[in-house]
Amino acid sequence: MRSRLLVLMYHSVFRAAKDISTCDAGARKYAVAADALREHIASLRRAGGAFVSAGAAFDLKGGKNGAKARCLLTFDDSCRTHYTEALPVLEESGLNALFFVTVGEIGQNGCLSWQQLRQMCEAGMSIQSHGWSHRFMTLMEKRELVGELVRSRRLLEDKLGAPVRALSVPGGRYNAGVLSAVRRAGYEYVFCSDVGTNRGGRLPFLVKRLAVTGRTGADFLARVIRRPVSGLLGRALRWRALCLARGALGEDFYARVTGRLPE
Repeated sequence: MRSRLLVLMYHSVFRAAKDISTCDAGARKYAVAADALREHIASLRRAGGAFVSAGAAFDLKGGKNGAKARCLLTFDDSCRTHYTEALPVLEESGLNALFFVTVGEIGQNGCLSWQQLRQMCEAGMSIQSHGWSHRFMTLMEKRELVGELVRSRRLLEDKLGAPVRALSVPGGRYNAGVLSAVRRAGYEYVFCSDVGTNRGGRLPFLVKRLAVTGRTGADFLARVIRRPVSGLLGRALRWRALCLARGALGEDFYARVTGRLPE
């Protein structure tokens, strides 16, 4: 049986569930408690998931894997709680992850600092780019898009002394123009919000992920790792419907009508 790679996408991580109510409404949907993250990891392990280290993620080989499905943890945005809450959970679990940071927000209130990012690197975490401003790249002019891609990558590499090989597109938004610009800017992988697993147990250029929300249960993740195709069918169909709606209505009008914030 061909192996599959399940990539999970987290956002804010809070110390306790009661603390989630303190964040703004837009971010609240994707916020999880540290105990929930801990429970997710344990459940995936019990279900047979084998976690991929951040250091090995970009060099995974394909092939058959009848014993275990692979899992990779990723965190988007530049939340300070990635350092204060998520990092301790990962370390106690013997895991590391990819962190996609919005470079222009580093050092701002509630965001990661350069010192914290360096300490995360020393702990085995991989710091990659989430762009400079978190604006949807599909709405940018070509010159602005190139600036987002090149500026964020260069500063991360200069400050942290580690290669930046991957980009997470804000809001999961991309098109052919964005992907072409990403390649020209030197990135090897694009992590998006398209729902699904990645065939062959390795990273393709365009990496599918599963967004974890406050309602995502450990039992659901266990079902997904056991039966990834059927387990994610409903989520994948819903995501495609949202993408079609955005394409028909236009990004700005879609956001005004639905009141949706970036996924």
